[in-house]
Amino acid sequence: LVGSEMCIRDSIRAAGAAALERHVDDRAGLAAALLLGSREALPAEDSQEFLVTGTIHVLSISGLHVGILAIGLFRVLRTVAVRRSWALVTVAVCTGLYAVLVGAETPVVRATLLVWLSCLGAALGRRSPALTALAAAAIVVVVWHPPEVFRVGTQLSFLSTAVLVGAAVFSPSLAASDDPIERLIDGSRSRLERRLRRWGKQAVGVALVGTAIWAVTAPIVAGTFHVVSPIGLVLNPLIAPLVPVAMVWGFLCLLFTPVSTCLLYTSPSP
Repeated sequence: LVGSEMCIRDSIRAAGAAALERHVDDRAGLAAALLLGSREALPAEDSQEFLVTGTIHVLSISGLHVGILAIGLFRVLRTVAVRRSWALVTVAVCTGLYAVLVGAETPVVRATLLVWLSCLGAALGRRSPALTALAAAAIVVVVWHPPEVFRVGTQLSFLSTAVLVGAAVFSPSLAASDDPIERLIDGSRSRLERRLRRWGKQAVGVALVGTAIWAVTAPIVAGTFHVVSPIGLVLNPLIAPLVPVAMVWGFLCLLFTPVSTCLLYTSPSP
């Protein structure tokens, strides 16, 4: 049974990679690594460049990819007037299927568990602290496969997420102000000024969080891979907005490939 499931998964990934090969052309290997976790077609020198520049996490399917999928899918479903409860169920199911498709590595399992807990809390009308959800995910991972504690990928995944959780709680740059006077002053500004200030505040928050994650994870990365990449502090904020855009268009490409293939084969020849 497990062998047949792996066969089905590999067939789907191969079909997705082939679709990207047809539509993305010379960057199909990069697209397959970003969307499906298939890095076989990606040249070794490209992987090395991502590693040296501290942006290898873009190619390693992790919480970033699962989170983008969950948030994007939920917003699309709500935009087309799907009921909130059904949207939450759909997000939970799709993230679970995506985790299986990309190989269910520990970072993906951790992120999927967090998404499931968030969906469950939203469905029940309760909001559990992110640190509690992260601890629950860690317990599940340890019970499921205890040796994961000693894997570098697992350590980096949970450590980075813990820094994000702490930043969301303690960083004023990532949270809206509760001071009524500050809200009143902000309301007196023009819409453009408010937007620019909000974007600037978010940029500062992203830079601070990225620096904190780099500082915490750099010793582990240096000790394991013998690489220290401070340039990632500059590159990651620049490419962060581009990753969701690439994933959205990539998933749309995969989603509509069967439709375009049918149209291609059913269209009358000239």
